[in-house]
Amino acid sequence: ADALLAQPVAAAGSDALTEAMEADACSAAHTLPHLGVSVAFLDAFLAECMPDLDPAMATTSEVCELVVKRVWLSGDPSFSSLSLANLVQAGRVPGLDASMIGPATHFTSHAWAYRFADLVDALKGDVGATDEHGATCYFWLDLFVVPQRAPVTPPQAWWATSFFRAIAAQRYFVLVAHTWDEPLCVTRCWCLWEVYAALRMSKSVRDGSLKVATSSAQRSAFRSQLLIDVHGVQKAVVRVDAARAQAWNPADRDMIFGAIRKHSFEGVVGFDGLDAVIKRLLQGWIAVTGRAICDQETPQGHAGLAQHAALRHAVGLIAHQQTDYETAEQQLRLALEQIRQAVTDTPEGGGEGCDGTGDQQFEIMHRLALTLRKTPTAAHEAEAISLLNAISGDDRASSKHRLRARKILGELMIERGDETSVSAGVAGLRTCLEHLAAPFAGDKRAEALAARDGGLRQLLHCEKILGTGLRRQGLLEEAAALHLAVAREWAELDGENHDNALSAQHELALTLGAAGSAVEATQMLERVVTARMREDGAGHRKTLAAVRDLGEARERSAFTSTVPCVPASAA
Repeated sequence: ADALLAQPVAAAGSDALTEAMEADACSAAHTLPHLGVSVAFLDAFLAECMPDLDPAMATTSEVCELVVKRVWLSGDPSFSSLSLANLVQAGRVPGLDASMIGPATHFTSHAWAYRFADLVDALKGDVGATDEHGATCYFWLDLFVVPQRAPVTPPQAWWATSFFRAIAAQRYFVLVAHTWDEPLCVTRCWCLWEVYAALRMSKSVRDGSLKVATSSAQRSAFRSQLLIDVHGVQKAVVRVDAARAQAWNPADRDMIFGAIRKHSFEGVVGFDGLDAVIKRLLQGWIAVTGRAICDQETPQGHAGLAQHAALRHAVGLIAHQQTDYETAEQQLRLALEQIRQAVTDTPEGGGEGCDGTGDQQFEIMHRLALTLRKTPTAAHEAEAISLLNAISGDDRASSKHRLRARKILGELMIERGDETSVSAGVAGLRTCLEHLAAPFAGDKRAEALAARDGGLRQLLHCEKILGTGLRRQGLLEEAAALHLAVAREWAELDGENHDNALSAQHELALTLGAAGSAVEATQMLERVVTARMREDGAGHRKTLAAVRDLGEARERSAFTSTVPCVPASAA
């Protein structure tokens, strides 16, 4: 414990929590157990130590009350200050060996309301018995390593000192989500506090020091949903509202909430900032887990290749939308290779691609072209144009795919910037727009909007691109009308903070600025920057682009912002 307390605390900024972390008066009196339990311990406990409980159905809370406390810690008064791990070390628990206990390497945050067997399954499946270096993983599970009958409760300041340092001292932090689409862990105050501590101690999904784990059944459900609705997967993991988290003790909730409200998370203070960080944590998890699922499978036969290509496509789409274009390109190239093989291996008696694999191939080609154009090299642009031309000129492609390809070709022409290319791009987009708008003529557009018809997105995207081309041609009145309508309708369709809506607002602000409405442009860009900081984080490419354009708009308008200054790291 002394070694844990000697670990330095990460710099945190001048808030009440920092002041608490500087006051270590209570640290010596209350130390956090430093032991962990291995996968072998968990397997043996399930098999040997739960005779009166259904191992498949018992919750962690029931295991604690009916097994850990009642069976092992209540027999001798001297055991009140010991944990089950201590008893195992002393050789007092049959079936469990002292070799199964070791210095904790993985702090594990989990909700006690879920089944204990699912907790074990999640740790075994998503973390494993050993780490990447072959060393045994020892999980810090409060159930086993904290004295459950101990009457002493540390003061609140302790939770911001020794507790944080103990998490920092363990190499890994594991968040057990239990359910992939509605993680209960972020609705419990103490789980929230543990996640908060891990973030303050610089644990990260990117470097592998922060891991999200879920059971094999949930991983299977996640895989199925990737095939059904990848957009739904991404929406599910961002339904985070930390301010609604609950705690049994109101004083605990007040302490945790008080610290969160005063802390700045990547430039956004309080729960909005924490929500954004947790969203990105879960988004990172779905990206990593999706890739792992793909890499662990070996597809066989026509149907297997087609399904695996769909999985790779979904993972590539997630990476693309998270602006990880390198990963997106890698996954989409693999998907395209697999679907092409599946198309040529169509079962006897069916035409090439008769089961939808041909359509799937055009979808993947389209997404790969979109990804290639995000990495501005001449070779990538040429390949993107080649893919789009192949789609638009292929009679086997549906009219929807051909129109989408021509739309993106028009956007590429506009992005070149020279007068001839922009004119050609605008002309092509006007033609696309006629076809895309036809199904929504008259009152049908308003009806589709009211019904949240996803088919509108292609039309809105085309109108947004066309507006940008018109702005570059100097046709500012028509461009502003288009961008204003698109921004309003996209906010109504997906919500004003959705990525599509923010992109539309960004383009509208640029058009207003070009038309001389500098103050209005600056105000709108300030809103976009604030929303991007909250939704995507300070380092996201779209946030940085909005910050850049806001700086230029302020210079033109000499407008004094009422929005808090953007951190230097973002600018």
